[in-house]
Amino acid sequence: MTDKIKDITIFDYGYDGEGVGKIDNKICFVPYSIIGEQLKIEKISENSNFIRGRIVQFDKTSDLRVLPRCPYFAKCGGCAYQHLNYEEEIFIKKDLFSRQLKKIGYLGDIIVHKSPQDYFYRNKIKLFVKNGTIGLKIRSSNNVIDIDKCLICKNEISEIINKIDLFFKGNKIYDYYDKIEILYKNNIGIIIFYKNRENDVNYQGLILNLQRKINIYEFYDKKIYNVYTNNILNIKNHGLTFEMSPKGFHQVNDDVADDLYNNILNNLYGENILNCYSGGGFLSGLICKQNKKVIAIELGEQEHLEAENLKYQNKLKHLTNLRGDCGKILPDLNLNFDTVIVDPPRSGLDKIVVSSLNKLNYKRLIYVSCDSATLVRDLALLNDFNILNVHLFDMFPRTGEYECMVVLQKK
Repeated sequence: MTDKIKDITIFDYGYDGEGVGKIDNKICFVPYSIIGEQLKIEKISENSNFIRGRIVQFDKTSDLRVLPRCPYFAKCGGCAYQHLNYEEEIFIKKDLFSRQLKKIGYLGDIIVHKSPQDYFYRNKIKLFVKNGTIGLKIRSSNNVIDIDKCLICKNEISEIINKIDLFFKGNKIYDYYDKIEILYKNNIGIIIFYKNRENDVNYQGLILNLQRKINIYEFYDKKIYNVYTNNILNIKNHGLTFEMSPKGFHQVNDDVADDLYNNILNNLYGENILNCYSGGGFLSGLICKQNKKVIAIELGEQEHLEAENLKYQNKLKHLTNLRGDCGKILPDLNLNFDTVIVDPPRSGLDKIVVSSLNKLNYKRLIYVSCDSATLVRDLALLNDFNILNVHLFDMFPRTGEYECMVVLQKK
């Protein structure tokens, strides 16, 4: 055995779903491994704290191991759990979240909201274009693996990927592009081509070959251009109507997103609501439909415009959309609220926002997060709250990620 090839027994899981073992008393993370497995691994990287390894041989496999459905599993960096059944994946995610919450003294229940589908659920994908290849990035690499389908995406997206690849191949235009984003909702597709140079491309052949309602955009020099519109993507959901913009943020799992919104609504207290990091305004609109008053804060210009359009399109008189940084607006917001909602980016809340939340006059806080580590870090800094309930929403089955929500009441 070479110095890089080592024996290891997996005894735990890391927060990205990888197996954990030890080599020479140093923690080693091994993707796609299962507790109890005995492996030979190759060291991929090492620092003073831990090692990252790659499986080269199974000496003992777990009875829990199943055959992955996707031919690209363990090659692309997207999925983490296809070697386990869905119930085991949910068990691991809940256990990892529970351990993080114990750091702040929470030992109560976690309500788990599973996805109705663990495959074919995603309505959106980001692809990369490199060296004549359209695909996904290889785990821990900037190299791209060629794919013709993604099993966690809707089938229509895989069909679109194949037709884009044929179009690029026939026109020899791979080098013009860096990325491609595809969104498919309500039987309408949006494709955004990220170009690295200014030139004219005739998409007529692609449009004819797609044979479905599709809108095409190009993104170049920090601007987005409408190339072809077949049908504006208007969404009707929960009694709201809004137009979906190509660059707006939207949850990738429609079923779990609906479950999340319903649970936020069910946990609201009172009539006056503050919605921080409010995005395109969909949640704010849902709350207004319950005859509540909402002040919403969002930094992004495009998201703010979407929220304003949604407000006027649905005649939401009790919605006020403020554009700006929560850290700058909250300290000067001398108003009383019943419930405050925060849904920050992965980095969580900055210190000014935490300080403002501790000083604001309100009864209930609903914290929605896509990163449980920063959520727990922030909860430890929020004073005078009791946790009422905790939720895990499996928004991203087969990956190491999930959405979570904690409802808190002021003491």
